[in-house]
Amino acid sequence: MESQQQILNLSLELLEEEEKIDVLINNAGIYQNKLEYSEDQIEKTIAVNYHSQFILTLHLLPLLDKITFNCLHPGVINTKLLQKGWGAE
Repeated sequence: MESQQQILNLSLELLEEEEKIDVLINNAGIYQNKLEYSEDQIEKTIAVNYHSQFILTLHLLPLLDKITFNCLHPGVINTKLLQKGWGAE
């Protein structure tokens, strides 16, 4: 999910193959302790947690518009990602 080109390729493939999308769950997320960049020279946390999901959803809107869609935020829950990043227990 860190490569914008791969996300674009995925969205183009889905647009070509599918008539509509019933469910899209954007649930990718990482936490980096050190500064790392994607192949697109975007900080990896931003690339995976935000850019990739925005790009995918934006490109798939024509397929999503053929169905009712909802948006939600699951809230902050105690996951390995949260523990790694903020030491939550």
